Amino acid sequence: MNNVKVFLYLMAVMFGESRATYAQVQKVPLTVTWDYHAQPKMLIVHAVNNSGKDITAYTITIRHKKPDGTLEEGGQTQYTSEMLSALVTFQMAKDHIAEERAWDDSSGPFRAGTTRDINMGEFNGPEVDVAVDAIFYADGSFDEWDEGIFKQVLAWRQSELLVMKKAREIMQSALDDPTDDHPAGTAIKGLAKYAVESFGRAYDDDHIDIENGLTGIDRSQEPTVKGEIRDLKDVQARSGRTERERLTQYVEDQKKRIELMTPHCHLEIAQPEAKSTATQRGA
Repeated sequence: MNNVKVFLYLMAVMFGESRATYAQVQKVPLTVTWDYHAQPKMLIVHAVNNSGKDITAYTITIRHKKPDGTLEEGGQTQYTSEMLSALVTFQMAKDHIAEERAWDDSSGPFRAGTTRDINMGEFNGPEVDVAVDAIFYADGSFDEWDEGIFKQVLAWRQSELLVMKKAREIMQSALDDPTDDHPAGTAIKGLAKYAVESFGRAYDDDHIDIENGLTGIDRSQEPTVKGEIRDLKDVQARSGRTERERLTQYVEDQKKRIELMTPHCHLEIAQPEAKSTATQRGA
């Protein structure tokens, strides 16, 4: 901690304001500052979107420092906020204005020019370094400072997309049988079988216990499968049209969701040679 930070922290303690404020050194489109509250040992990160674009995902890493100011090996906390599904919901909404209001309560994409506060929970002290690792934007562009973490977010998105495509395939297969008056129920059974085959554990009405996936789908996609099953149960429960008509509409909507998500799931980092070649061509 430098002398200025020591002074700020001591002044906060002396005057009963048990909080010290810090700012990142890193200059990125997502500016972060943080407050450390001595009681109850809580770290609050404040993120400001200065990119000029709406953000659909970002990852920050908090690294713990030793007394000499160097970073601890392995002492870090990673935080990722993923909002792509909220963007897709907004894009598909019939009433965009009503849907857009949801963005103001931090449940939607991170608007340009706005701030979000992140409670990182309990920390033993204020000696940390906060860095932004990757930012994904609503227009399909991105910024990355840690290729490994960037690829982790992409892998999660691709895994979710794979589950959605498989679910749609199972639903369409149920619809392809014209004699089936309850295709949503058939699709639920198909998804349950898929969960067993893919994740290695059985599904019941309350839980899918995923251990080691057999098809490359990791445990993080349990909510995606459960969400699809919940949606299908909702399709079953609705009234007004036949179950087949309701499921047909849901499958059409799912196709649109997949189309909107796909470009955000297949992003590539330009290689240095490619960047150099592009510069030379433009010269």
